[in-house]
Amino acid sequence: MLLLFAALAALLLLGRDCAAHDHWINQQRLTDPLTGQWCCNEHDCEMLAEDGVQITAQGYVLTDTGEVIPFARAINKSPDGRYWRCHTIEDGVKRTRCLIVPPPST
Repeated sequence: MLLLFAALAALLLLGRDCAAHDHWINQQRLTDPLTGQWCCNEHDCEMLAEDGVQITAQGYVLTDTGEVIPFARAINKSPDGRYWRCHTIEDGVKRTRCLIVPPPST
């Protein structure tokens, strides 16, 4: 019985990891246009609040971190018209790996 439970738990955990790779960011194989870093999946990416981004002459300012992401680093492929931030943690600080923005209006 214990072996059956362990097998079921492993299957559930592996299934969850497989589902993570089905996230649209991963499916589109998005990478930062300048650094080439892989954006990743929903474990590393989150949708930003409506007021989470300000557009300035220097680029996109993330209101929660103050980071400025130059226009050249932005990925214009957000399918839902929202801003998405993929991050990495360096020295205990969350830093933006990719910023996915809505495509330009036509």
